Amino acid sequence: MLPPELREKLRKLQELLDKEDAKNFANELDQFDRKEFSDEINRLHELIKKLQTELALEDLKNAFSKLAEMQKQVSDSIRENIWDHAQTKEMMIKDDYEAVKSVLQDLMNETEDNIFDFPDSMKNTFSAENQKNTTEKIQDLQKEITNKKNSSMQKSQSLSQEFSRSAGLMKDAQQSYQSQNKKDIISKLENAISSAISISKEQENNRQNVQELTSMSTSQPSLSKEQVQLAGQLTLLKEDFIKIANETFLFPKVILTRADRAELNMLNAAEQLSQKRIVNAKNSQNNAQGEMNLLTLQLLMTFDNIQSSQSGSGAENFMEMMQKMAGMQGQLNNEGMQMFQAGGGNPSDLGRMAARQRAIRDAMSEAMEKSQGQGGLSGRMGDIVDEMGKVAELLDKGRLDAQILERQEKLFNRMLDSQKSLRQKEFSKKREAEKAQPYVIVKPRNQGNGSNADKLWEQYYRELLKQQFQDQTLKHVRQFYEKVD
Repeated sequence: MLPPELREKLRKLQELLDKEDAKNFANELDQFDRKEFSDEINRLHELIKKLQTELALEDLKNAFSKLAEMQKQVSDSIRENIWDHAQTKEMMIKDDYEAVKSVLQDLMNETEDNIFDFPDSMKNTFSAENQKNTTEKIQDLQKEITNKKNSSMQKSQSLSQEFSRSAGLMKDAQQSYQSQNKKDIISKLENAISSAISISKEQENNRQNVQELTSMSTSQPSLSKEQVQLAGQLTLLKEDFIKIANETFLFPKVILTRADRAELNMLNAAEQLSQKRIVNAKNSQNNAQGEMNLLTLQLLMTFDNIQSSQSGSGAENFMEMMQKMAGMQGQLNNEGMQMFQAGGGNPSDLGRMAARQRAIRDAMSEAMEKSQGQGGLSGRMGDIVDEMGKVAELLDKGRLDAQILERQEKLFNRMLDSQKSLRQKEFSKKREAEKAQPYVIVKPRNQGNGSNADKLWEQYYRELLKQQFQDQTLKHVRQFYEKVD
C-alpha cells in the first residue's frame, strides 16, 4: 500500500545496505523523504484500522449466527434424547463463545479510541457483566445436559434466541458503521469538490485577465499576488485530500499528483508575472488550469465510486479484489501441476503460463492501486507482486519443476494469509499522524445569474462535455457547479 516509487527507494536502500556500500547508501538516505514515508505509514495504519473494524463487525455477526444455529442443533439433540451429541456440541459452543468474547472485547475497547462507537443499547447488551452472564448460562446448561434434565430444552432455546438477537444487533452495528463512515467521507468529499471548483473558477478568472495583458500593462503585480493566494488555497485543499485518503481505499493518488502539478504551475506563473514574462506566465497558467480541470473531474468520479460502494472505506472492494486474485493464482497453480505431471510442457505452453502469471501480477498491482487509492503495495503484499515477476521470468526461460510449483503454491498461501491477517484485531501499535493545519473551505464569489464569469464557467464545462466521461459524472459536475454558485 506504499506507492511504488517509495517502495523502490526502500528496495534500493536495502540493496546498498546488503552490499555494505556506505557512500552510496548515505547519498540515497540523504535523498530519502522521511516525512513522506512516515505519512504513508500513518495513512496506511488508519486505513487498516478501519478495514479491520468492518471485518470484525462482519465476523461477529456471522459468529453469533453460527452460535445460534449450533444451539438449535443442541435443542434438537435434547429433543431426540441424544445427550452425548448435545453435550459435545455445547462444549464447542462454550469454546466458540470465548473466542467471540475476545474479539468483541477488542472492538469494545476501540470505542475508547474513537475507532468505533457502539450505540448505548448495544453497549449494555454486550457489557462485560452480560457476557459473564451468558457464559454462566452456557455452563449451567452443560451441567443440565450432563444430568439429562428436561429443563435443559428451554434453556437451550433461550440461548439460541439470545445468540440470534446478538447477530441482529451486530448486523445493525455493521450497517450503522458503514453508513456513518460513508456519510462522513461523502460530506468531506463534497466540501473538497466545492473548494476545487471554486479554486478552478478563480484560476480561470485570473488566467483570462493575464491573457489580456500587454507589454504596457501595469496589473502584473496584483495578478501575481492573486495567483500566489490561489496556490495557497490549493495547498490547504491538498491537506483535506490527505484526510480523505486516510479514510478510504477509493481515493486515487492521481488527485494529489494533479494538485501538486497545478500548484507548481500556479507558483511558476506568479513568479513569471512578477518578472513581467507574460508569455511564460500564460503557459504556466494554461497548464495549471488543465490540471485543475482534470483534478475536479477525478474528484467527481471518485464521488460516484464512493456513493456506489457499500461502505465509504471501500473495504468490500479491497477484499473482493484480494479473493479474486487468489482464485486466479490457485487456478494457475492447478494447471501448472497438471502440465508438470504430463511431462513439463513445451516452450509455448510455458510462455503462455508466464504471461498469465505476469497478468495476475499486473492485475493485482493495478487493482490494489485503484482500490487502495494511494497506489502500490507494501510489506508482504509488495513481496508477493515481486515474487510473481520472478516466477514469470523463470517460466519464460522454459523452467517448470517442483521448485517452481512450490513457489507458486507459497504465493497462493501468502495471498490467503494476507486476507486472514486483516481480520486479526491487533491495534497495539499506536501511531499518531501529524496534525494538519485547520482547513477553511473557500467559497466562490457570488457572480449572480448571467454574469460573464458564469458564462465562461458554463462554456468551460460544455467543452468538457466533448470529452469521454461517464454521464453520471458529468451530471455531478453540473450539480456541484449549481450548488457552489
